[in-house]
Amino acid sequence: MMILCYGRLYRTVSYLPATVICGWLPMKYSITIRAMMVSIEKSVTLHSENLLLNWPMGKKHDEALMEDLRTQLIKEWQKEWDIFQKGQWTKKLIKKVREHNAEVSFWMAQALSGHGVFAEYLYRMKRRETPMCSCGDGEETAEHVFTECRLFPGRPNSPLDVNSSEARLYMVETVKSMWQKEHDANKRTRAS
Repeated sequence: MMILCYGRLYRTVSYLPATVICGWLPMKYSITIRAMMVSIEKSVTLHSENLLLNWPMGKKHDEALMEDLRTQLIKEWQKEWDIFQKGQWTKKLIKKVREHNAEVSFWMAQALSGHGVFAEYLYRMKRRETPMCSCGDGEETAEHVFTECRLFPGRPNSPLDVNSSEARLYMVETVKSMWQKEHDANKRTRAS
């Protein structure tokens, strides 16, 4: 739950994409680091952990050992991300865990996750009658909006790269614009 709050993500975002969006090592790996450090200090063998095979037991952990452990666990996180089946839009934008440097704001979280103001998402949440984009060219998914929709001009000429400040600005401004349209439509509906 904390990662959803930190990342300003909708609760419908799966845990692994949420960790990648926020750049947070998944909890199971954080717990593994702690358990392994304690086992090294106390010379206790952890069963079913193959990451400790070449490490000296019974000595205090040092920064090099800690960094080696983090590196191995990040590799495990990456393997898990590579085979994860959900969050395909996020996977298109962020191929490597810890890859992006985008500040995770309410707007950017929606752009990176595809959850939020997009008609396809609102339709799945039963808040819209149709998932179709008002441009008439398909469902209003994050991918459609950011890569092909003609209703949102100002798209960067290069492929969408979340490490590009131009692309991040475009994504944030587009989501803000969509929220304003949604707000205006709801206001008109309530007035009539």
